[in-house]
Amino acid sequence: MHTRAVRRLLTCLLMLASTGFAHAHDLGLARITLTTLGPDSIRLDAKLPAKLQPTRPSVTAPCDADMLGELVHDRLSKTVSWRIDCLPGAETDAVQVTLDWQREGALLVTDDGSGQRREHLLDADDGVIRLDLAQLLQNNESMLVSAQRYLVLGVEHILAGIDHLAFVLGICLIASGWRLVKLITAFTIGHSLTLVAASLGWFQLPVAPTEAVIALSVAFIAREALLDASERRHGFMLVALFGLLHGLGFASAVGELGLSRESLLPALLAFNIGVEIGQLLFVGFVVTTATLTRRAGLIEARQVRAPLAMILGTVAMVWTFERISGFL
Repeated sequence: MHTRAVRRLLTCLLMLASTGFAHAHDLGLARITLTTLGPDSIRLDAKLPAKLQPTRPSVTAPCDADMLGELVHDRLSKTVSWRIDCLPGAETDAVQVTLDWQREGALLVTDDGSGQRREHLLDADDGVIRLDLAQLLQNNESMLVSAQRYLVLGVEHILAGIDHLAFVLGICLIASGWRLVKLITAFTIGHSLTLVAASLGWFQLPVAPTEAVIALSVAFIAREALLDASERRHGFMLVALFGLLHGLGFASAVGELGLSRESLLPALLAFNIGVEIGQLLFVGFVVTTATLTRRAGLIEARQVRAPLAMILGTVAMVWTFERISGFL
């Protein structure tokens, strides 16, 4: 009974872990800039993943959109531009733009021609982004609403960031009780420092090699879980150093949004709090599941630790080779 349960659990985990997450730091947002060109014209610039082929924006009458061009920045991102023109003198207060790009939302920057730029964080509806042009060009999102959106974005990002969760799971395999609390705290301090520092532009590292090293950190923590307790070298400082690496991964995702200096710090604070909430939820789930299964006599920790560590290590090495081949 116990052996069958262990096999089922590990099979499910392996299937989830091996579904091709070579790059886990896309926030799922489009960065859209709306610039007023005149009383009847607006330019729409969208920064998107390089492999995404966006469909033409759907605009309500009496307006229409024409593509201006596409600029590829690197292997990860590109900017596609359209010009939205309306009939001269037509009523445009209710004009809406629909973007069916299968993104989770958008960071929208608006410029009404006066030189004042405003930022809005928008949610998508089943992958579809809808823009009310008149409302967006006239209003600015409150700081409280913006902070709430970035907090939720941080929770969603950590829960979808499988390499970060794999590292946290590795910590749960090598520690428990107060030692687990200390190591999770070390990881939090590490990635919080580099998230802020890199996002503020204090230093920059290439994204692709950084993601490869992040994958290697998961392999290292998995190897530690296979050792006897007396042989393990994990400690507060070592886990904090790995946290510094993972923070660079978070920063690369935030950096793709191109936030303004005015909104960067509040957004970073809310995003980081969201990351910590999501991380605590995951740790709570792992600890609670382990406790309940142990008390129910279903699975003992010693039955799961070694096989799970081997799965983590194997998948982490697959990620590493995928990421290295990606930038070579």
